[in-house]
Amino acid sequence: MYLINKSGFLLLTITLGFLSGCTTNYLYTSKGKIQYLSGEQRSAVLYWRGDEGRTWYLSTYKEPDSDALLSVCNSASSANFVPKNESDTHHLITKSKAMDRRVATLAADGNVLLLSEPVSLKDGSECGRILLGNEPANINALKEGKPLKIVFWCQNDTRIDRYPVPGAYKFSAIMKTKTESGKGLAPDPCITKK
Repeated sequence: MYLINKSGFLLLTITLGFLSGCTTNYLYTSKGKIQYLSGEQRSAVLYWRGDEGRTWYLSTYKEPDSDALLSVCNSASSANFVPKNESDTHHLITKSKAMDRRVATLAADGNVLLLSEPVSLKDGSECGRILLGNEPANINALKEGKPLKIVFWCQNDTRIDRYPVPGAYKFSAIMKTKTESGKGLAPDPCITKK
């Protein structure tokens, strides 16, 4: 009787282990340099957090825990890239704020072209985008080992440090680092070691 109860307990423990699932938390980063109107180039890091693992019914689980945030060395400005709501593609964009103007446009080849006349924008218009190759990316397309580009095409005359100079900025291949759940500070954009 004791042997049956012990084996039953072991079977129950193993079953509960499978049913609970298992996920690991990761920090994803990509580094590059951006230029401001002052002519100064600054190091920057794009980062986001996500979980990967298996669910209790053993299917693959991958879910971002945060939006993608661009942090710039020695700058109070940052760019938050959020999924675009107008379609089901969920491309990652950064949105305009008060008094922003579109001074450039994104061409089909991924290059940024200056406009002859700036266009005033309402809050929430698209001012930047993350690209893989020349295609807009959503957070699920950003995978370890893939280099990316970040493009900006807006400007603000009262806050000249809000956006980098309009253009396409190449960033390093995405790195993935295991972290504790919901813990850890944002990566320091001033550390240029890749």
